[in-house]
Amino acid sequence: MNVQTTVKADKAELQRLAREEAYSTPLKDFHPGAPRLFQNDTLWPWFERLRREEPVHYCTNSPIEPYWSVTKYKDIMHVDTNHGIFSSDVGLGGISIRDVPPGYDQPSFIAMDQPRHSAQRTALGTAQDRVADVHADASGRACRSDPRARRQGARRTAA
Repeated sequence: MNVQTTVKADKAELQRLAREEAYSTPLKDFHPGAPRLFQNDTLWPWFERLRREEPVHYCTNSPIEPYWSVTKYKDIMHVDTNHGIFSSDVGLGGISIRDVPPGYDQPSFIAMDQPRHSAQRTALGTAQDRVADVHADASGRACRSDPRARRQGARRTAA
């Protein structure tokens, strides 16, 4: 057995055990944000079960504090687009399971509520558009001035 086969077999066994654990654990004991699930890439059966049986789940046994898991697309969109009901503001709990360390004062638009969120996001979109324009302009100039760049550009666009 080579190393790749061993790794695949180990991963398959890990996934099998994760599925077994996810489906035998009572929902009241679920902690879908447990770091080990993400570290081992074994989160999938846990979230699969939540989507089927309890798509909006309140976890009460987190070592940090209780939190909600919203696992279906329509529910996620409802939470994400109803700013008057749900908050992303870090001062109100934010979007992260972990507590914000003391002194963390750097604002992030993802952890802001309206109207500040939209203003920040608009600025980011404008900056991305400008970077794309500069890149296109620079690529065009390089292709006109260097035959090697023309060939590389053609390869990139064909890929």
